Amino acid sequence: MKHKLGGFTGFIIGLLYTYIITGLMGTIVYGRMMFLEFFAVSLAVFGIIYLISLSRIMSWLCIILVFLGFLTTGILILTDKTAINIALDFLEGIYRLWYNITFNEEIIYAATSFDEISLVLITIAASVAVLLLFNRHNSFYILSVVIFALFPFSKFMSAVENRLLFTVFCILTVLSYFIKVYRQKAKLNLVPESFPLSSMILFAVPVVIIPVIAAALIPKSDYPIQWPWLDEKIDRAFRYFESRYTYLEMEEFSLSAVGFSNSNTRQLGGPANPSNIEVLRVKAKNRTYLRGAAYYWYKDSAWTRANTLAGNENNLDVDETRSGWEDIPVDDMFPNVSDDEKEFLQSLSNGALDMLLFSTNQIEVEIRNIVTNNVFIPLKPIMPVRLADGGVMPSYELDGGAIISENRLRRGDRYSLFYIQPMYGETLFKKALGYTDDLYARAFNILTLKQDLLTVRILQEQSKYNADITGLLSELDKLNKIIDKLSSLRRKSEQIHSIYTALPDNLPSRIGELARDITRDAKSNYEKVTAIEKYLRNNYTYTLSPENVPANRDFVDYFLFDGKEGYCTYYATAMAVMLRTLGIPTRYVEGYVLPPNQSSDGIYIVNNSNAHAWVEVYFEGFGWLMFEPTPAFAGTMDYKTVSSSLPEDLALPYLEMMERYRRSQSANLTLPSSPEPEEETRNDDNIILIVAIVVGIVLLFLAINLLAGLLFGIRILGKNKEKVILIRYNRMIHWLSLAGIRYKSGESPREFAGRVDSLYILSPTFQEITEIFMKVRYGCKSVSEEESETVKKTYNTLKKRILKDIGIRRYLPLRTVFFRI
Repeated sequence: MKHKLGGFTGFIIGLLYTYIITGLMGTIVYGRMMFLEFFAVSLAVFGIIYLISLSRIMSWLCIILVFLGFLTTGILILTDKTAINIALDFLEGIYRLWYNITFNEEIIYAATSFDEISLVLITIAASVAVLLLFNRHNSFYILSVVIFALFPFSKFMSAVENRLLFTVFCILTVLSYFIKVYRQKAKLNLVPESFPLSSMILFAVPVVIIPVIAAALIPKSDYPIQWPWLDEKIDRAFRYFESRYTYLEMEEFSLSAVGFSNSNTRQLGGPANPSNIEVLRVKAKNRTYLRGAAYYWYKDSAWTRANTLAGNENNLDVDETRSGWEDIPVDDMFPNVSDDEKEFLQSLSNGALDMLLFSTNQIEVEIRNIVTNNVFIPLKPIMPVRLADGGVMPSYELDGGAIISENRLRRGDRYSLFYIQPMYGETLFKKALGYTDDLYARAFNILTLKQDLLTVRILQEQSKYNADITGLLSELDKLNKIIDKLSSLRRKSEQIHSIYTALPDNLPSRIGELARDITRDAKSNYEKVTAIEKYLRNNYTYTLSPENVPANRDFVDYFLFDGKEGYCTYYATAMAVMLRTLGIPTRYVEGYVLPPNQSSDGIYIVNNSNAHAWVEVYFEGFGWLMFEPTPAFAGTMDYKTVSSSLPEDLALPYLEMMERYRRSQSANLTLPSSPEPEEETRNDDNIILIVAIVVGIVLLFLAINLLAGLLFGIRILGKNKEKVILIRYNRMIHWLSLAGIRYKSGESPREFAGRVDSLYILSPTFQEITEIFMKVRYGCKSVSEEESETVKKTYNTLKKRILKDIGIRRYLPLRTVFFRI
């Protein structure tokens, strides 16, 4: 009987295709390529199925027998508990084998036959697929695509490279194509009768084998194929999809919640993995920084935020910025400066420079894919914050100036406010900061001396007959009010110095020594601040993937002297701590920095990748001011008036400079510099197409992931409570390993559980779960329904926490297959 595959030639090609599939999957099962064993299985299975397929009657008879077998098995499972257990044990055995293969766990092949069963089932499926595609559809395209995809999958799962099988596959693919073309031409009577298929194969084999083998012998490159354009488009599509359709929920903002550092321990450092979730849309004239959290205390490589309620700290800071210099006795405090310098300082005192150094801007914020109570606002906000309907947002203020909404802010919520923007890039502003050291104390001492002299004079005048002291009393009353205001500002400054210069006793001394060495030539606090800011920018490498800080090392000390690389958290923390060693008040601040470019409608699209950390430094006369030590963001805050963006002649007297600025007040706009390169314009059509392809693949993987979850459900179906507890406990141990929490050498289960409870707040605690586990595992005792539910509750709670900790891996469509979660 002549077979449709073409007799012996078809049999050989079909057998080799089956052998390739069996070899690739068998390599995964056994961890190595067993050429003879796999070929023997392929020959036996494919040979039997091939012989059956030669007869239509035999084919249908086998199909009917298989159907009846499945039907009988289903009936037995539904009616006989023993059959259920047998079926479940079988499925569990298959599942356990592939489970161990996937997670690289030890497999004792001698104690199980499920490896052999799996290999036979794979060979049967491969044989049927080959015969159907070649015999019924006369097509090899689908089969070739499937086998081609199996090669990287097999390499990934087994770490074994089957170059010989790939060479055979290439030869078979070309031969199969020749056979297909031959048959098409034969149907059209375009092939001579003297040139049968066997002759064509005889001539084609050497033509195919020689170039394929020659190509296989060419040494391979050490680098993978580089397709930058494809990588870029896939990355853009992924970021577009993630930024639009993923939500982030956090009651209080922190960088650790968006992919920087450990969200459980809050310790600084380690690789950062910020997502591209779109969190805010901001309408603003200029780029600015939005504060989310302010921290006041550094200890054990972590910052502690200020969570105590504050009265009106933001208003006090704004008032100090507007009027901190208002009552400073310039003539008495600076008697030895030049006339130009004195005129400049008097302009500070009388407010003539306010319009030039402090612009008032408005900002509107729309919440996107985030649910939070944090109100993201710039430094120096003019309260209150108003909602989209014009009403005042119900909120409260924390120490450090963070604003917390009484109601959760969700997608679509909008708010707006005005704020004061210091012109950090202005030469005059930088000059003014050089005069702020001990400003209030010096002014207070001078004015109290005047007060004493004036009081003595009044007493002397009162002793005279008919003396008119009305003018003197009025002058004294005015002086008293000024002294009271300065006394209030002085107390505020002393309180800020007390809180924001504090450091732990165990801080390595060489941090302060380095800070003093860097600032040894500085003549003012402002020069010290800029010297350290410049030092950090110029001497350390910016990266999002630094090494983890050793457990026994201080974060700042390790960054400054050993690691010497990191991201914003490293730079901001180092600058804040170094300045505190010099007695300069600082606070560490986290939030978002607006991206360099606006959209076409003037909106800044803020993603989690725009999360950032910076430093705020306190200066008497101006309040809190921002500084940026991170090199990747250098110049972002260099706001200037338009007139001063022209080339500056620093030799000009300050009187001429002020006159030039006064003439330009009508055009007092701000131009923040933007050192970051512009992004390429997105091609929306290409993105949508790529997203559609990616979504299709993801949906396929999700279906596989769902099947894996169902298999786990089947695995625990019918198990007693004790066995279910063991299974769930082992899964929890594996989840913790994904988050980097593993058993230490010699550590007992109770010690391990205590360590887990110190990192995670679980209810019931992991210690309670461990006691139940030990009761079952080592005591061989039964458990109550309540204990079983206790384990289940902690199991579900821990799963949510681990999913949050493993970051981007939680979005892997096959996470149940690869991570068991």
